[in-house]
Order: sequence, then C-alpha cells, then structure tokens
Amino acid sequence: MIKILYSPCHYKFSKSEGSESYWAYNIADKIASVNYRSIVVTGFTEDKNKKYRIIELQKNKTEIDLSLINALKFNFLYFFATIFFLKKENFDLVHHVLPFGIGSTFNLSVILGLTNNKPFIVGPIQGVLQYRDDDINNSNIRIAKPNKSINFTLILQKIFSFLTQKLSYKTLKKSDKIVVIDECSKAILIKNNVPREKIIIISPGIDCNKYKKNIRKKIRHKKIIMVSSYLLKRKAIDFVIKSYDEVRYLRNNTELIVVGDGPQKKNLEKLVKRLKLKNSVNFVGHVPNNEISKFYRKADIFVSMSRAESWGQMYLEAMASGLPIVSSRNVGSESIIKDGEFGYLVDQEDYKELAKKIIYLIDHPDVMERFGKKARKEVEEKYDWDRVVIPKYVKLYKQLINEK
Repeated sequence: MIKILYSPCHYKFSKSEGSESYWAYNIADKIASVNYRSIVVTGFTEDKNKKYRIIELQKNKTEIDLSLINALKFNFLYFFATIFFLKKENFDLVHHVLPFGIGSTFNLSVILGLTNNKPFIVGPIQGVLQYRDDDINNSNIRIAKPNKSINFTLILQKIFSFLTQKLSYKTLKKSDKIVVIDECSKAILIKNNVPREKIIIISPGIDCNKYKKNIRKKIRHKKIIMVSSYLLKRKAIDFVIKSYDEVRYLRNNTELIVVGDGPQKKNLEKLVKRLKLKNSVNFVGHVPNNEISKFYRKADIFVSMSRAESWGQMYLEAMASGLPIVSSRNVGSESIIKDGEFGYLVDQEDYKELAKKIIYLIDHPDVMERFGKKARKEVEEKYDWDRVVIPKYVKLYKQLINEK
C-alpha cells in the first residue's frame, strides 16, 4: 500500500465540478480509496465520507474563488499543511495535483527543499490559454484588469508577475516529475528550460461507464444538435447559433440544445430572438457534471466553435456518449479529435462550414453511427479513468518510490 500526500488537490474537491476540479478529484479519490492511509488537502468539499482523510483549508467557502488574493492565501495554507503532515507522518510521495498555472503557480515546500527527500510530482498541467476571458467578473480571476490611472498598482503587478513566474519554473525544475496533459503543454515547458526527462504526458480521463447507456439505440427522426459550455465570448456560441440558423433553414426537423450558463446568455438569447429561432433553440442552463450525461443521451451531434481550449473535457463526454463531433480548430480539439474518423474540424468562426458538416451528418446517418462508435472506442482505449489513466499514475508513483 502506498501512502500519498495530495497537497494541494484543488480549491474544491468535488466530482460535480468540471475540468480541473474533476480531474483532481478523480486522480486523488480513485487512488486514495485503495491506498486509504493517504491524505487529501483541499480547500473545501461536500464529499467527506471517505476511507482516507480529507483536510479542508477553507471550510467557509461554498464556491471556487479564483481571485488573486485567495490564490495567494490558498498557496500559503497548503504550504503550511504540507509541512505539518510531512513532519507528523511518513509518506511515500507528495503530489501537488492542482491548481497549477504555468508561470503563475508555485509550491514553496519543494522550492525550499522541505519535502523530506520524498518524490514530488506536479500535475496534470495544461498549457496557457491564448485568449483572455474579459467577460468573466474581474474580481474572480487571477489576472486583475489593470487600472491605467494607478501607476503604482501597475508596477506592483509587474513585480509580482515576475516573481511568481520565477517561482513557478523553480517549482517545476525542482520537482521529480511533471505530468502534462498533451504535447502542447510539454512543448511550453521545454521551451522554458524545464528538463525534458522530468515531463510525462498523462491525459485527463472520463468515466466511460457513466456514459455507456447513452449510445443511441435507434436513429430518431428529429435530430438534436448539442453544445455544452460556459457561455463566454471565447466559446463562440453565437457562431454555433448562426450555424444552426443555416441548418434549420435547410433541415427544419432539428433542435439545438445549449447546455450551460454564463455572462453571454442574454446576448445569445437576443440573437436567437432576432433570428427567429426561439422555438427550436433550447437554453438548458447550468447542469452539474454528475448530471450532464442525460443531455448527451438526447443528442445526435455534438458541436463546438470555441476560439481557444487547452483541453476539451466536453469532447470526451460527447465521444463517450457515442456522438460524432464537429468543432472549430483549437489546441484542445486538435489534441483529441481525429478529423474524418469520428468528427470534423473546421476553421475558427467559419460557421457556414460548421453548418455544412452538420447537414452532411444529418443526411448520412450511417456516417453518424460509424463516427459515434469510433468515438466511443477511442475514449475506452485512451481516456478511461479506471482502465487507462489511473494505472498510469500508479505506475509513475511506484517508479519514483523505487528510484528514491
């Protein structure tokens, strides 16, 4: 039995959250449930009934707080927690799971050499998103919008950014192993002089069993097109709607389901009204991660026109549900989707081409079915948490422990 200190394991330890929090939960929970002497250090959690110990550093929180002040506070809280448990108990390994932003997150315990010579892992790390989400509330993001009238604030921000960048790469270089999600993330680290031999690619996973029942048993007469996303400008849902307008004109027995909420919702609803699509576009709103499968069950085609993704968990969810995918080209989609095998990739903002691909799939149900089966097979072979991803982490842990 391996004894692991997962510190930190994200701001919120929850299977119902999306993306990074979901990855952190699955990695720690699936391994610690077997190696139950392990400890998970997190911000807060609702899932406390576990064999292993969960240490909550911010029990008063109810939502993930990504503000700069909280990021600093959380950093020092898990630093002291890490040191405390390393002094008190004997662990085989320390894993800084998440959060970790390249150039913005650091871990003082490994920088200061306070890990008791135990193997230290960071990750899974994803690349820097090449798009700024200005429509997110600025009080709840890492990079505050600078006030040009206050030069002193700008100076402090630049100094702070310089220091955190130095500490971030110091953390990576002093780690024994760094897990990244794809080749793009690996290339960023190598470009910044992080030793290649320290880096290993382990992509995030998906619970295939959760989506197994969602593969379509029969071809429905009405075709359901689905997009699942936080409603930001970056996600380009307006182009999905414009594309659907073209589809609806030529194939009227269709429906677009928009799963998700966000700051662009009102603008998107206005666009739907202007295009006279109100009766065929359904805004579902926010759906917790552990309930999303029922919407994939209803769908025939999954679409996305996101301008930037460093990964794309929604692609894996759609693939596990046996859905063909049509997406814009971005780092995430190109890392996951094989164009022409189980989906199609179109150029950024080319909503007319998106419409053409959707219509082609609608008109060719045999292709739709073939793509769906190939998509399902792809996630089973490459991304299943229990059969593929978690065994890679366990193998890495044992390798590092034996080397020490």
